[in-house]
Parts: sequence; C-alpha cells; structure tokens
Amino acid sequence: MRKNKKNNFGCGVIVLNSENNILYCDKSMLNIAERADISIKELVKKIDTNIKYSKWNGFKISVDTFHMNTKVYKLISAAADDMQPISKIQDDMDELEAIVESSFDEIFVTDGEGYALRVNKAAEINYGINRDQIIGKHVAELEKKGYFNPSMTLKAIRQKQIVTGVQTTNKGKTLIVTSKPIIDDSGRIIKVITNSRDITEFTNLKKQLEDSQQLIETYQNIVSDTISESNHFISSDTIMDSIFDTVKKIANTASTVLLEGESGVGKNMIAKQIHLLSKRRKHQFVTVNCGAIPDNLIESELFGYEKGAFTGAKRTGRTGLVELANRGTLFFDEIAEIPLHLQSKLLDIMQEKRFRRLGSNEYINIDIRVISATNRDLKKMVQQKLFREDLFYRLNVIPIIIPPLRGRPNTISALSSYFLDKYNVKYRYKRKLSKDVLRLIQQYNWPGNIRELQNLIERLVVTSNSNVINADDLPEYIKSPINGNVNSKTLDLREAVIMAELEIFREAINRFNSTYEIAKALNIDQSTVVRKMKKLNITMRKKKSL
Repeated sequence: MRKNKKNNFGCGVIVLNSENNILYCDKSMLNIAERADISIKELVKKIDTNIKYSKWNGFKISVDTFHMNTKVYKLISAAADDMQPISKIQDDMDELEAIVESSFDEIFVTDGEGYALRVNKAAEINYGINRDQIIGKHVAELEKKGYFNPSMTLKAIRQKQIVTGVQTTNKGKTLIVTSKPIIDDSGRIIKVITNSRDITEFTNLKKQLEDSQQLIETYQNIVSDTISESNHFISSDTIMDSIFDTVKKIANTASTVLLEGESGVGKNMIAKQIHLLSKRRKHQFVTVNCGAIPDNLIESELFGYEKGAFTGAKRTGRTGLVELANRGTLFFDEIAEIPLHLQSKLLDIMQEKRFRRLGSNEYINIDIRVISATNRDLKKMVQQKLFREDLFYRLNVIPIIIPPLRGRPNTISALSSYFLDKYNVKYRYKRKLSKDVLRLIQQYNWPGNIRELQNLIERLVVTSNSNVINADDLPEYIKSPINGNVNSKTLDLREAVIMAELEIFREAINRFNSTYEIAKALNIDQSTVVRKMKKLNITMRKKKSL
C-alpha cells in the first residue's frame, strides 16, 4: 500500500482494485482511521463498497467505481463534514483525460520496468495500431515488432535520467522523443513518461532544402567548370585549327556529335566549347561519365525516380541528369561503357525527346543536345554486338576525331606554357621550364595525352626546389628514352596507356592521403580512381604519423 503525505481532495481517499486490495491511502484517511481507533484494512471491511453513499461512525462515506486502461478501480472518500463529492474528482479526471487525448504529441506511460500503462490517440496514429495492442506490452517487445526504433523508454530506465533522441516508426514517421523516469524516495523508477512529437514533415522539408542546395551547387559547379575552361582552346597545329573550325560551324545546330580519340586528348574540353559557342550556353552542360557510374545506379542517375520507386529511394524522389540538362547539353563521356539494356532508352530519348522517371508512368518532355565521347572503336563494338547499331548511327551524325598529343611538338610546348602559368598562379610560384625540359617533354610519347601533360606540369611546379625546372626534376620514365619514349613497334598503345597510368597513380599515392584527394587532383571521379587502382594492382600507402 502506498501512502501520500498530502492530498488535494479536501477529504480522505483510498483507492482499491477490483479485488478490494488497497492500492493507495492518503494521510487524511489515516487520520480518520486513527480517530475511529481502527486500522485501514478494518475500515475498508466495514465500508460497503457496493453502495455509492453511506455513513459510518459520524463520517460521510462515498464510493465510486471507475475504469482506467481497461482495469477497474474503486475510490473511497470520507470526511467529517462538507465532503467534496466524488463526482467532482471524477470530473477532474475526465477533464485530464480529455486534455491528454487531445494532445498533438504522443504521450506514452510505462511502469518502472517498461510495461505500457497508458497511451493517447497520437500513439495509435504514429504506430497504426489500437491502444489495446500497446497496453500491457513491454516496450522491448513493441520495438522488436518494429513499431518504433529505438526505444527511448528503455534508455531512460537503463540510464535513470531524462533521455531525448530521434525515433522512426513502422509508418515511416520520424519522431523527436523525450522519456523522463519518475523516481521515488528510495531511488526506484516507478513510471516513465514519454513525450513524442512528429517531425516527419519538418524532416522532409529539410531534405528538400538539402536537395535544392545540392542542385544549386551542381549548377554552380557546372558554371564554374564551364567558365574556367571556356576560353582556353590551345591550338598550335593545323589539325586542331581544323577541328576548332568544325566546332564553330556545328555549335548552333542541334546535330549530335561523336568525339573520338584516346583517353586524355581533351574530348570533354571540346564538348564544352561546342556548348559555349551554341545558343544553349545559358543553360546547363551536364556530364554523364558512363564508366564511373555503377550499372545498378546508372538508370536512376540518368532518369531520376519518384518517391518509393525502389528500396532505398529518397522519400522525395530525385531529379535525373537528363532532366537537369533540359534546354542545355548532355555530354556522355565514355559512351561505350553504357549498358546494353539502357541503350534503347537513350535512343528513345534522342528520337522522341521524352523520358520517364523510374516508378512513373508519365512522360517528361525535354529539349537537349547530345554530345558523346569514346576512346573505343564503336564500329567494332557494333560488329561484336556490344553496342546497338541504331544508337551508333544516331550518335555519329557529326564525328570529330581528335588526334593524340604525340607527334605535335608545337602543341606540347603551347600546352606546357599554359599549364605552367595556371599552376604558378594557383600555388603562387614563378617557375620556368629549362630548354632541356622542353626538349625532353617534346620527345616523350605522352600515352596519357593532355591529361598526363597537365598532371606532370603541376607536379613539377609543386615539387621543384628552384624556380627553374631542370631535367633532374623530371620523372625517370621521361628522361630515359628506353622507358619513356614508347615505340609502337615494341609496345602497343594499350600497354603504353597502362604504363602511364601506373606512373601517374604511383606519384599520386606518394603525394596524397586518400582516393578522394587523388580524384580531385586528377579531375576524375573517386570511383574511377578506385577502379583504376584495382586494375593496376596498387593500393594506398599508410602514412607514418609524426
């Protein structure tokens, strides 16, 4: 039996359960029993609990039966005079019940062990079940069934303190939950009161804001990349002059363009030049690196998806790269790597000028210009049934073949000067290339083409010990004619590219601490770095701590 030091009813109070066991007795009722020279248990026996009002030994007795959480209780009230009616107490309890039920926040009450005693209507909404399925259940059992996760009540019981955290429900709701343990004088937890507020809409709005910010950053990066490379078409030979003349002629047409050439010859730069010289320049230039996006993600990356389209999809859905490029230019880099099952969809986009997001039956009309690039022989792939013939002819309306850097010493010299100026400004140096360096880099075969040259110049600017970059600063494979000046008679192009990539990645591993830093330095995706390193059988080195 629990005793209370003080009551707020103006009379003595005893609470009985359905078996007439005493659950609660306040101090006023103890005083009444003392005056009557009788124990509380004997007092209860003398009071007829089956009637509503009675008198005993000069005291007015009132008995009322009420229900709470499907359990039956009896409330005995006694007073010498001017007794507060039990109906007034019941009215107060009804008012409290109405307040609890009307609360927008969930109220969840358990005993000290975690068994549910009481919940309000908001809990039924949050978990999609009736309160009868909650009352009497342990919160660990409810958590195991997946109604909510994690249980803040359990944490509050274990830690014996107020706990606040984020909880998700089986109905996809996000709740901010605070559980407060009620501790008696002996330090025992007798109840846990939990308040939960639904913040699902707030979370969705926050996610939409983040997605919008990411979209803005994408646009900013597109604009930044475009501006930084827009005015740097380095041409010092008749071949590139001819290519640039073609670029200017086709820029304002809607024709698709196929850029062919070895890796690193500047296909993406020429694609951007076409966009910048066209009427679409005020809109987006969106690059799709077909070789860097995993096969199982490329469809959702290209076309986007509706909310709930598949497991793991964002609740708000996602805009695809095709839609981002609307009214602008969509550049497919490494187009040969696009999976066969998506080639028909790409063909449909180009012919019908429309597409559907994943999980949607509605078409979205688009106006885009498609430019593609490859370092592989698409005609041969068509013959091998690795690339659709109809898509190849749709892409190959205007083919532009970009020659490799080797055999073009004037262009090598011009590009070296351009990159030297660029990295001098970036790193605040005043480096110069010696005549020996210029001679050696003009003799080198450059299997990695412009990208390899750019990376080398940056490396020389950063690592040189003096403002004049000498031959000793060059890597061994460029200084040595045997290793550096690759001859096609003794080594085919594919092997030469692998050698160049191996050297570049070895140097990158020595300079940088992660694949993300390497990706940024080489201007490629981090996933491409990981794939290349796996192919070359090289790994990151652990840096020694100081």
